[in-house]
Amino acid sequence: MSAVFRKELRALLGGLTGWGFFALLLAAAGVSMFFVNIQSGSPLFSENTRWLALGMALACGLLCADAYPAERREKTERALYALPLTGRAVFFGKLLARLATLLIGCALLALYPVVFSLAVPAAAMSEGLGCVLVVAVMGLLFTAAALACSAFCRSGLIAFIAYAALTALCWFAAPIAARVGSMTALSPLMLVLLPALAGLLAWMISEDVLIGFAAAAVALAPVLFNHLRGSDAAVFGGIAKGLRACAVFEPLSLAMRGLVDLSAIVYWLSAAALMTVIGLMAAGARRRGKRRAL
Repeated sequence: MSAVFRKELRALLGGLTGWGFFALLLAAAGVSMFFVNIQSGSPLFSENTRWLALGMALACGLLCADAYPAERREKTERALYALPLTGRAVFFGKLLARLATLLIGCALLALYPVVFSLAVPAAAMSEGLGCVLVVAVMGLLFTAAALACSAFCRSGLIAFIAYAALTALCWFAAPIAARVGSMTALSPLMLVLLPALAGLLAWMISEDVLIGFAAAAVALAPVLFNHLRGSDAAVFGGIAKGLRACAVFEPLSLAMRGLVDLSAIVYWLSAAALMTVIGLMAAGARRRGKRRAL
């Protein structure tokens, strides 16, 4: 794992990917500060939190999307899997290298509230650094999710598009959940699509058709049961709860007022752990496929 970590970190800091990550993150902070703090005259750096989190999400997509496809494109994937390394060691080596780059980026980002508090007496440095802490924790989640998408895909562009779609779902999850929760009638098309979607996701993670069918059956059972009982609202209520659980940007409302919510940090870290497990499963399936191809 340490060899993979050193190789990946050298590649990130010695190439355009790592410096592009720093540039995008700092540019997002600069643009947000210009409109929120300078033009609007707000002394609260924390009001930038939501836009900094979105910039962090995009920057992490750039940082991680090509992690696995680059090995395939440079024809080093077969050699990597031929070494006595487990798929878990390769995944964590790539993940830790990107987390190290993330921490460097957050250290650079922390310069903004420090300089801002020195230039504006009304600005509190602790409030700005709390905002950076929140964005850094969300960066852990975004990095794990983007690396998982990279392990799923054969192209860096497709991995970035998949990750961007996942980020957009998280951004709009709360309003979508409000609309879904008000629905009451389950259409025959949705009766088919919901289990099919669950089966597709399970198959993508495991690359096992049997697991995909099992997941589709498990998802179909409660949906069909509630539909036959005439309780379609319960199905939509469950979907709305799932969407609200995906709304990782919603807890930022407290951070924008200068408050660090411990429960939100635990929520983001739990989501990051879940995405890490999914990424490990995807990387393991990718490795098994390559070994069969050797």
